[in-house]
Amino acid sequence: MTENTATRAEPPRTSDDIRAEYAALSAYFSTVINFRFTTLGFFLAAVGLIVSADVPTHAHALLLLLVALGAWIVEMRNRSLFRELADRGIEIEREVWGYKGADAFKPFYSRMLKTKPQDATSAALPPAVKTKLLFWEFGWEFGAKHLSHTLGIDLIFLGVVAFAIWQLVVLNP
Repeated sequence: MTENTATRAEPPRTSDDIRAEYAALSAYFSTVINFRFTTLGFFLAAVGLIVSADVPTHAHALLLLLVALGAWIVEMRNRSLFRELADRGIEIEREVWGYKGADAFKPFYSRMLKTKPQDATSAALPPAVKTKLLFWEFGWEFGAKHLSHTLGIDLIFLGVVAFAIWQLVVLNP
């Protein structure tokens, strides 16, 4: 890197540049979410194919563990991409567009992730959104923090892994 390029300042970013970045973030965010659930669908189809064997063997259980591990790694990567994209979206909403204080949770990413702003003057979290589970309704504290797609996906992976381990233990070699 030459001295000339090292000291050159970046051109100022226009509001159109920021809008274009936000639109690209939103499109990529949607793609990651779609890929996340498509991966889960393929995973469940693979699990169904593996467990439908007439005579389950240790090989089936090991294959089930391998497929679960691979799909879980893909899910972990999807989660990290999801979070990175959302964090940048929140940064644009709050730092560039000025949604702070009482307005902190009005834009898309801030409302969806409910990430509290770091500034001391920001408002409290928005009112609780009711989540219904069977016969009970839960407010923000329970529903939004504990009932999520991530929890559901983790339970699916945990159930498949537990089933595969159970098969390894119970099946005769």
